[in-house]
Amino acid sequence: MKKFFVHIVLLVTVAGLLLTGCRKEENTQFTAAVSIDVSPEVLDNISITLPENMIRETVSDIQHDFIQDGVQVGGIVVVDIPKKLLDSPREGKFEIAELLRTQIMPDISAEEAELTSWGGDQNAYMELITGPDELTYFHYLFRGVNNTYDVWFNGESIDQDTEMIEEIVNSVTGEDILPENNQSPF
Repeated sequence: MKKFFVHIVLLVTVAGLLLTGCRKEENTQFTAAVSIDVSPEVLDNISITLPENMIRETVSDIQHDFIQDGVQVGGIVVVDIPKKLLDSPREGKFEIAELLRTQIMPDISAEEAELTSWGGDQNAYMELITGPDELTYFHYLFRGVNNTYDVWFNGESIDQDTEMIEEIVNSVTGEDILPENNQSPF
């Protein structure tokens, strides 16, 4: 009987370790993996209104994170997308999605990341929804005179709150972001 009890304890321990190892990782942090020369205040000159329970934190000259309850839930990043792709986004949507993945989410493989939706937005030039199976990332591209900006959100971290996302996206303004450059081509 004692042997049986020891086997049961070992079996439960092994099962627990296996389940813990298979658990989906939470609070994935993303850091921009692209090197773009911009002035240190380029993102400081972009105004974004966030909800009271969310803060904007400077990570680098090209990345500011949106933090809620200590978790990175999104942010704004200066991205390097060739003007040629932005001029013809219908033809370049998959290339744009791949550039966003490599520049912002390099830890997610190309096989895991997929473009699930794309189109226009009332204020952003282009809206893309990407991510692996269970995780959705919302990307809103803004064409600036000098730079391209990706305002992005981790859908899982903000419980797919599309109303909150819309309010934040609609608040994005700055000297570099002109409304006439951000009329959706879709």
